[in-house]
Amino acid sequence: MSDQEGFLRQLIAKANEELKKLRKENREKEITQLLFKGLVEPNCLQDLSLEDLNDLSMLIDQYLKDIDQRMEKLSHGQAQEEDFKPPTVAVQVKAVAAVESPSGMPSHPKMDQGLDDQPAGGDATTTT
Repeated sequence: MSDQEGFLRQLIAKANEELKKLRKENREKEITQLLFKGLVEPNCLQDLSLEDLNDLSMLIDQYLKDIDQRMEKLSHGQAQEEDFKPPTVAVQVKAVAAVESPSGMPSHPKMDQGLDDQPAGGDATTTT
């Protein structure tokens, strides 16, 4: 019986680690979406929580740091293909109550604001 319990504990621990990793990745993507949405629609950033603003600030700082590094490498002729990948930022992940979107998928309430106003292609920068 103890072997089965140990096996189940390992499975649970592995699943918890995977969940933690996926939450972190989702949070990073969420903050990146906020950044680019804020470039198109600056008013959407007004009602963000302190946590969201801190994560957004860290993402912007990381982008600026990466740009400085790329510029330095380009000026020395040392740029390589991997230098042009988007940055990743470590953000804090907290359990957030999911809100169902009209599509039935859980989503962040602040991310859904104004999404219905975008063109059908989903590209908010395109004008017709």
